[in-house]
Amino acid sequence: MSTYKTGNPLGSAAVKDLFDNAENLDFALNSLTALIWTDRLGKTRPSFYGMEASFLNQMASQDNRFTLNLADQENRFQQFLGSSGYVFLGDYENGPFQFSARNLYVRYNSQYYRLNAATDVGFTTTGTTAVSFANDVTHFVLMDGDTLRQEFKNTNSPAELIGNFFGGEGPEGIGDANQSVWERIFKRGQFEIHQMPGDPAGVAGIVFGGPNNKAALVVDERGRIQTYAIVDGKLSAAQISTPIVQGTGYFNNGFEDKIVRFPSAGNESDDLSPGILITTNANGIIDIFVVSPNQFNDLGYPTGSSLDKQMFKLVKSFDIGTSLQRTIDQCPTVENSSTVLYHLFDVNYSGFGSKVVSGILSVGNYVDYTSNVYLVTLNPQNLSAAPSLGADNIYQWLKVTALHGGQSGWGDSALTPAVGLVNDPNNTMAKIFLRLPAYGQRISFTPINVANPNVVTFYYSDLRNNVTVDTPNYLVYSFAEKMATDRFYVKMNNGDVRYSPGTVVRVSGNVTDRLSDKLSDGVFAIGGAYHLANKGRATSITVTNPSTGQYVISGCNLRGDHWKVCPPVGFSGTSFGTPPYTVSIVSQGTNTFTIEVKTAAGSLVNINGFDWLDLHVQPA
Repeated sequence: MSTYKTGNPLGSAAVKDLFDNAENLDFALNSLTALIWTDRLGKTRPSFYGMEASFLNQMASQDNRFTLNLADQENRFQQFLGSSGYVFLGDYENGPFQFSARNLYVRYNSQYYRLNAATDVGFTTTGTTAVSFANDVTHFVLMDGDTLRQEFKNTNSPAELIGNFFGGEGPEGIGDANQSVWERIFKRGQFEIHQMPGDPAGVAGIVFGGPNNKAALVVDERGRIQTYAIVDGKLSAAQISTPIVQGTGYFNNGFEDKIVRFPSAGNESDDLSPGILITTNANGIIDIFVVSPNQFNDLGYPTGSSLDKQMFKLVKSFDIGTSLQRTIDQCPTVENSSTVLYHLFDVNYSGFGSKVVSGILSVGNYVDYTSNVYLVTLNPQNLSAAPSLGADNIYQWLKVTALHGGQSGWGDSALTPAVGLVNDPNNTMAKIFLRLPAYGQRISFTPINVANPNVVTFYYSDLRNNVTVDTPNYLVYSFAEKMATDRFYVKMNNGDVRYSPGTVVRVSGNVTDRLSDKLSDGVFAIGGAYHLANKGRATSITVTNPSTGQYVISGCNLRGDHWKVCPPVGFSGTSFGTPPYTVSIVSQGTNTFTIEVKTAAGSLVNINGFDWLDLHVQPA
């Protein structure tokens, strides 16, 4: 329709745009043939004539559907009457009619009537007019739902017809000069509220129940509900609120932000009630915030200035939810034939607040494909004031803990994964590096706690693209601390923790003495009167005590690697003599061997029940 079609945006004061607007408006209002028109920006819109035509078509369609529905209801009702055994006599005006059976009925003013229970069969209508019908109707009863509607109309207490659910014992309006909510909730019935000072928030309510026990619901202007309870005529609960969920009207990444409110008695207003905001970040993961009762706007929606003041983040984008999906993983794809160094992440530790970063590091093993898993934790607190970092103090800031033992075959620390720290106090920056041994494939680093994501930089793409770095100056490694587990590292009776890839047999004079210590929190199981063993091997190994100080172990052989025997140290220091004790291997056969236990003086002696010795064996 537009003559010039300049395409200028809304608000343009150009004369050509004003001409186009006037031309289009004239066409849209006055055309009697066109259903649509096109504005100066090219958008198609319905004309006034088009809207009139659409309205008339819709009204005609609705009228037709309404007529068809009425006809359908009439047909279905007639079918129901026929299937129910009723017989239609005719319209009352065409009578008189005699009711020779109770299944006969007549029609008057589009309603159907049959004999009521008090009228005998054989009744004959007295006429065909409204005057005669006024007399005859006392012998009739309305059929279908009209009966109940008519009875509702003719009674002053319609609730009595449906079990007296609503007794209407109290007034329908309270507040102002009437009674308060606190008085009204003791009487059944529904009511509106004209809220007075001291009244709970509400616009309407209902009380239901029996004479002594009642419940009340009160709804406020926002549609929120409070409940009350009366037990034995006494108020037992009041103003019990339920959490509510609000849509904010703000959308992030396709999902609407929502607020959960927790109102309580006396704090029904959102200005007095804290809440939780649920939003969706750019990764498609929800962020959850605590919303302060001090509103920043009507919706309680956060603004940039409100963060950390009126709203506090509960679940951050680098906490478990996101981090488990945002993992440095599947890299590098090229085997490294020699040791290489990767940059894992940086932390800017300036300012206040926690800057802790922790995560799970998993490194594959080319030798036998066993992964090694470590917990890496950096706490850079006060790192700016730290002395020169070294092997003696690095563990104060950077800890690496082996989460399980590994049969890696790497043994040599130079061939073991290591995590190191470079401290740059001038720039308040802590830099974390990973030293990867040769053929150490399938790296993954999964952050599980990032206290402040805004100060952390993860180098995801470097590992993914096999970008290595040279060893930086001042790099200090924090080597993994071993974690005592039932599989590889076992605590001995003298307190040592020994690497034990085989089975450990625990020999004692009486296994039940100090049993909780010998079981090592369930790692060991009792195998007989003189021994326990780990790794489920207790019952396949036997230990006998044929003579003083002599023990025969069967069903296994001593291991030839790492260690063989850890002698007892003497728990009480009295009954078993004075340590140290010696253990000698006096014979070895196939799947059996014999040991002797002696005091420092060389005398054979049985192991006291409070003590034990440990043997490193390979089950048969």
